[in-house]
Amino acid sequence: MEPSLWLRGMIEDEVTYFHGLMRGEAQLLEFAKLTDGSAAAASIATADALSLSLREGRKVQVAEITG
Repeated sequence: MEPSLWLRGMIEDEVTYFHGLMRGEAQLLEFAKLTDGSAAAASIATADALSLSLREGRKVQVAEITG
């Protein structure tokens, strides 16, 4: 299954950014959350909210997970 065109574009931008970092290019403010761990933490919190929502049969706000 291929990602949608808009998602594919975002993935390509992120991969290009990471490749640039590996070549020694400077970090970009636009992508800073990808390299400081906060994007990963937000993704995990979103997945945890989804899991809790499915388990309890109710809407769960991400803020409920992140406190």
